[in-house]
Amino acid sequence: MKAILTGGTGFIGRQVVAELLNAGTDVTILTSTPPKNCPVCRIFLC
Repeated sequence: MKAILTGGTGFIGRQVVAELLNAGTDVTILTSTPPKNCPVCRIFLC
């Protein structure tokens, strides 16, 4: 499964990203601030 997540670096978004990755989902994050550590995510800065 693939997912695009906005706000993936926020308080709730980080938890959502972690759960999606644990479930084997391919995660793409759209954000204005880069995450501190997510080596397996595709990140697009807006």
